[in-house]
Amino acid sequence: MKEVKYSDLLDYILMVSKIIRDNNPTKYLSLKSVIRLFKKNISFNEVIEIGKYLEARGWAKAVYVLGDVRLQILTSGIVYLEDKGKEFEDQYLAFIKDVQIETEEGDFFVRMTDENEDPKETIIKMLDNVSAKVKEKAGDKVDFIQDIEIIKTELTKLNPDFRLIEIKLNNLSSISYIMSEVQELKDYLTPIISA
Repeated sequence: MKEVKYSDLLDYILMVSKIIRDNNPTKYLSLKSVIRLFKKNISFNEVIEIGKYLEARGWAKAVYVLGDVRLQILTSGIVYLEDKGKEFEDQYLAFIKDVQIETEEGDFFVRMTDENEDPKETIIKMLDNVSAKVKEKAGDKVDFIQDIEIIKTELTKLNPDFRLIEIKLNNLSSISYIMSEVQELKDYLTPIISA
């Protein structure tokens, strides 16, 4: 599979959003799931940036939720795709075939929206990894382990206190050997914390 240009990737994301809108005008696509299906390995922060870019261009409406960006194409995005013409549609179909995505209508739609994935579970798994790393380096009696448990407890609530979660993540940021993991957690939670 040849490397896809970033601008083409964004156009393919818009095309999937258009397909979803054509099938069900009230549905949003899971941007994180689409990028994973497209076999692109990018950070969650970049997923947020893609959502912001498509929104800034006026092509899509983005909703930033815990652990995902939900996207819906707007009229200007549809017009943009139509202006790209038949050649783009052929290029998109070739890409879908290249990444081996099954395009059976029902399956394609369900997989693109990925409604069964619980972002809280993803974040809790990430927290478990951070906890294991801290226990390995510092033992299980350090305050940071309790901070991690507090974050996990907050995430299990219907209305988590994201201010408290942010404070606890900032405490964890001071540990050099888990800085990258903590930053990834912050990236997942940033859209919610800053809302």
